[in-house]
Amino acid sequence: MKNGTEIIFLLEITWNNRIHRFSTRPIRIYDSIKEQDYQYIGTLNAPEVTLTSNFFGMNLENQSIAFQIVFDNEDLVQARFQGRVLDNAPGELSYIEINKEVKDTPNYDERTIIFKGRISQPIIGDTTKPKGHAAFSLEQGIEVDDFIIDSTTYKLSSNVSVNQGKNIPLVFGRPGKNIKYIDTSGNLEESDFSVTPGYLYQNTTTLKKVIISFGIVEATHVFITDSNGNVEAGIPVQQERIGGIQTGSYVNIYGTALTASEEPDFKYFVSWQYTGGGLNNPFGSGTLEGGADIIRYVLTFGNVDIDFQNFESVAPILNSYKFAGYINQPSQGMDFLQSEILPFLPCEITFGIKGIKITIPMLFSNLYQTPQFHIIENNDFRFFGALISQETPSEIINHIELQFAFSVMTEQHLSSITINPTNTPASNVESKTTYSDVSFNRYGLKKRVIQSNFIHDYQTAVRVSQNIIRRKALGIMTIEALAILSYGKIAIGDIIQITSTDFHLQNHNAQIIEKQYVDNQWRFTLAIEDNPIQNN
Repeated sequence: MKNGTEIIFLLEITWNNRIHRFSTRPIRIYDSIKEQDYQYIGTLNAPEVTLTSNFFGMNLENQSIAFQIVFDNEDLVQARFQGRVLDNAPGELSYIEINKEVKDTPNYDERTIIFKGRISQPIIGDTTKPKGHAAFSLEQGIEVDDFIIDSTTYKLSSNVSVNQGKNIPLVFGRPGKNIKYIDTSGNLEESDFSVTPGYLYQNTTTLKKVIISFGIVEATHVFITDSNGNVEAGIPVQQERIGGIQTGSYVNIYGTALTASEEPDFKYFVSWQYTGGGLNNPFGSGTLEGGADIIRYVLTFGNVDIDFQNFESVAPILNSYKFAGYINQPSQGMDFLQSEILPFLPCEITFGIKGIKITIPMLFSNLYQTPQFHIIENNDFRFFGALISQETPSEIINHIELQFAFSVMTEQHLSSITINPTNTPASNVESKTTYSDVSFNRYGLKKRVIQSNFIHDYQTAVRVSQNIIRRKALGIMTIEALAILSYGKIAIGDIIQITSTDFHLQNHNAQIIEKQYVDNQWRFTLAIEDNPIQNN
């Protein structure tokens, strides 16, 4: 921090129809946009801040900061009994850096926002404290209770008794399209398959309707196979309200080669190989299939804030990963993302200042983004402690078989991709990488079989298998650093470039995975690749 400067923490609580402002010392701040002054009362102690990242996957666990403050001219017990409760009130923690020698009023838009959340479990009415005293935690995860993907809950209203009340399948992407696989002779082939279910729900003389998906789908025609082995290509797709509630997409199989059977075990299987895929993409053209679009589609069913600007920035990257499949039972949003989508994407979803956001880890930053900060170790930002490996040998992967293209018709995955450091690749579905080779030489063979029920696209399967090797073959190390308060602008998930003589790092990428305010300084944990390919 520059000589003559001071850090002042600011806390804003929106409650009882106004914003209450607190600070570590009284200060007046000018809002040049609204052209008005804000007075912050100085009853705030310096907060204890610890923010963390999981590096990959999902990090939406409750992160919280504890506060004790006094609301001016408020009796909080009386307010509670009048229905004016503090619970769930939104709050924002920030700080502003001011020059002690300059008397000008600091500007509101110069503050650095650290944390946004909602009040949880406030403690009021302590008889040893003023009537306006409250102790509480400001939590970010308070709103992210798991929620149901609403479009997976609609049931058939049917005159076919065996299908009455069945869940309408939600189909997205182009499942079963252009599946590459090894045939019984060992040759690489490519074919289309019928992989999603259809249900007969109307069976009259001339109307024999099979529901194929919830909502309006991209496809105008589909290919269907039935349990008797009958096939019909290019059946027109139509839409109507199912049970008078929601729109569904269906085909009328009257006059086709397909059998309209009401037997309990009789089934229909759909191939999306002709004129498009499943559910239309609400965020763009075509079918809903890109990784970023699927994540934000699911999140829109929850009571959560979403940083849509952030999603737009990462969409070109993550939407190049294509997913496809169907859901035919009520599904919880977070569970679905955490088990079926996020493990196959090079990203982490976490809380940001504007809501849930996506971060691209540093392992892939050279491809997609540049470091936000360049730091040469000095007295203001200095490393301490030791480099610590974050993976045990049992967590290393250098041989992977990714099984994909799941079919409800065969109840198995139709294809697989293998990365094998011990063999010369035998076909396009087997390969090896420099990372798998280096890892094999260092750790020996570390095998893993992974299944995806929602990848059907071959190129996506290739990239996912390579990304898993990239992430797990050589591991990550961490190192800690202490920095003066002005480095608080560095946020969780930021990628920085560091140079350190003691640790032999020269313009080396690192990612912030923990940030803690302690003893009037910032303490960072940085993730660094344990990787001779990148380090040399």
